[in-house]
Order: sequence, then structure tokens, then C-alpha cells
Amino acid sequence: MESVAAIFVAFGGSAAVARILNVGPSTASEMKRRASIPAEYWPELVQEASRRGIEGLTLESLATLYARAKGRIAPAALPPSSSDRLPRAASQAGA
Repeated sequence: MESVAAIFVAFGGSAAVARILNVGPSTASEMKRRASIPAEYWPELVQEASRRGIEGLTLESLATLYARAKGRIAPAALPPSSSDRLPRAASQAGA
């Protein structure tokens, strides 16, 4: 899944997601508004996606979306041989 909004669309909207997660409609709407679904709800979403034949919704995809929402780089997004360090000259340029 490309976004939290896409997840909500795939399930049929905020009310449907609220029923799946056993939360109030306002809680589901707030998740959608914030573009962030707390990790405690991921297993239910993945299980329901599998049951409904919704492809692309996995724990890994939810973790990636969550990391993006929090402004972090997801580990899966990094190339295997990359380093998160700046070249020495670039790191000293801002000092």
C-alpha cells in the first residue's frame, strides 16, 4: 500500500476500518487524518486484508508507512550497501 489513505479506501472507508479495528469512527478518522496507524492495530489489518484478498498490505508495508509518517527512514528503503554517514567534507561544511 502506498499510503494510509489508500488503506482506508481499500477497506471501504473510515467506518469500515473502525469496525475491523473495533474502535470508534472518530478514532479511525483520526488515524486517517494523521496518516498514521498505531502498530497495535497492524495484525488485525493485515489479517483482514488477507481475508478480503487485498494485496500489498503487510506488516512491512505498515512499518514503512509508519516510519514515513514519523519522519524516519525505513530500514527497507536503504540500499544494502549504503551508509547513513555523510562524506567527511559534507559533514564539516555545515559546522
